[in-house]
Amino acid sequence: MSKASRLGVALSLFATPVLLFVSTSVDVYLRNQLDFDLQAELLWPYLAACGLTVLLGAGLFMASRRPWAWAALWAYYLLGPLFLGYLLLRHVLWFLVTPPGLILIATLWLVGCFRLAQRHDPRRAAPLFAVLAVAWMTSDAWRFAGQRIVYQAPAEARTREQAVAAPNVYHLLFDEYDTRFFLRTLTPEVEHALRGFTFFRQALSTAGRTQGSLPAVFTGRAVHDEHAWTALNSDRSFVYWLRRAGYRTHGYLPLLWSFEQELFDRVHYHFPKQKVDHSRLFLGTWLAAHLPEAAWTWAGLRTWLTELAAKRQLPVSTPIASLAALGTAEEDEPQRPASGQYVFVHLLIPHGPYVLRSDCSVRPDITSYHPTAGSPIDQARCATARMVAWLELLERLGRLDDALVVIHADHGAPFDWSSGDPVWIPPQRQTGLELRSLLLVKAPGAPRDAPLRVSDAPVTLLDLAPTILARTGTAHQMELAGRPLPLAP
Repeated sequence: MSKASRLGVALSLFATPVLLFVSTSVDVYLRNQLDFDLQAELLWPYLAACGLTVLLGAGLFMASRRPWAWAALWAYYLLGPLFLGYLLLRHVLWFLVTPPGLILIATLWLVGCFRLAQRHDPRRAAPLFAVLAVAWMTSDAWRFAGQRIVYQAPAEARTREQAVAAPNVYHLLFDEYDTRFFLRTLTPEVEHALRGFTFFRQALSTAGRTQGSLPAVFTGRAVHDEHAWTALNSDRSFVYWLRRAGYRTHGYLPLLWSFEQELFDRVHYHFPKQKVDHSRLFLGTWLAAHLPEAAWTWAGLRTWLTELAAKRQLPVSTPIASLAALGTAEEDEPQRPASGQYVFVHLLIPHGPYVLRSDCSVRPDITSYHPTAGSPIDQARCATARMVAWLELLERLGRLDDALVVIHADHGAPFDWSSGDPVWIPPQRQTGLELRSLLLVKAPGAPRDAPLRVSDAPVTLLDLAPTILARTGTAHQMELAGRPLPLAP
């Protein structure tokens, strides 16, 4: 056998395992790499499985010198294309994912292998499967290189020794604070605290997930999920241009931002950073993505996969940690200069789990996350109360009048308000929800004796980046899809 022939045989043995283990795991990783904290090492076990399967194929190829082993080699070669056909057709032909459908597929596969073995030597098909293996490996490598997020800090994100003499910017984000929740918390006392602010009650988000909506806030453009967090660490972010203008930047972030944000001079995380092992979660996602539900039941995986999905929800300690992070920001504020500071606080309230009462005390009866446990309205009242407390702190320090204050949510919440009260909507029915996001803004110098202004202007969170850049007088080279908000004078 020539060297070319041996190479063709070796490549042919990769056709099935590459499709079974490499293509599938690469697809799962690229679609969810942000949830997996960009840990590409999660792919190693699947690459190892691919290698072991190639060794199995090599043994079958050597055994196929005898006709009795031809059926086994045909089964090896055809398993990959059969699996590809299943993945392509399962959403069209629902019968394929039912137990009878799976039995039919397995029967046709085995019968076809034995019939082919009676007439054809599978070794002669090696060149064809070598071509398929090269095509699949090239496609996977191309996708991985093009869609994988690789974090790179911006080269020029450096502040000046002396902070710029420009108004402080206080940027508070309340996660999943739907406008309708805020309206339930809007009392005369809250309105008094919001004097000089404009309330945009028709404001909409651009996406229903933080990974899509928050990068749109920082870049002023709709951002695809696969490049969302990369956008926050580049010159596409308004924070980059604030820093370049001389602003000192401070971030109080949850662990959703699981790699260091180089655009902040100082970062405080709600929890200490730690390396989380996502291998079990990756395996569960891989199985759920590619195995039919009938196989879940046969293998006893349904309960395990359900438990894995539940673990992706936020723990009950998350809202408490958010309040502690805001407390840290309040303690730090008196030590910051009265100008040239950008402070961003991302709070995971009123987002569930709804463990907080209206006065921000903790409910001991909520021990696990479930969207129907606790009161989302009470937790929204707590969020509003802490918002008011923050504004009162700035006022006591004499910093509120001259500051730009931006308070908003990342997106709406999955609740049905048709009855007048929020009723949780299950995930399968959440498509098409109106993404109503809380949005309150006070321009620098806005008179505090003016009442809260309510605007029905059609605005989105894409308008925040151009507003912050314009109101701080920051020069930039960003391509912005939004425009500055119409604020009270």
